[in-house]
Amino acid sequence: MQLAWMTDIHLDMAGDVSNKISAMSKSCESCDGILITGDISISNFLIQHLSVLEEFLQKPIYFVLGNHDYYGSNIGIVRRNVVNHCNSSSFLRYMSSIPYIKLRDGAYLIGHDGWYDAQNGNPHSDSLLMNDWLQIADFNSAI
Repeated sequence: MQLAWMTDIHLDMAGDVSNKISAMSKSCESCDGILITGDISISNFLIQHLSVLEEFLQKPIYFVLGNHDYYGSNIGIVRRNVVNHCNSSSFLRYMSSIPYIKLRDGAYLIGHDGWYDAQNGNPHSDSLLMNDWLQIADFNSAI
């Protein structure tokens, strides 16, 4: 299986999303599927942008979420919405909700959401305040 890999596509900042995805689809024509490793959009537009990706790409899209995908909401709500959306999708495969994808004998695709080491992220003692502490409700409540 040949996969195209995309990361940090930030469709919420793309302007004309359809044009951007159309251009991406041209570079993925010869692949069997697409792997997206986070920061697809922000929570308010994530499902809409996943739908547009599926519509234009028309092939399996294996993805995990990055920190920006949770911005404006909380982790549990975003993950539930994504799982529910993928359940009715022909092509979307949210890797954090399935055990693995077999690529060929002895090769599997495994994915899980994640980003920088939040264990060190104490907003009360660090000199650096990450936007995640402000943008994701689960972290914002700790400030």
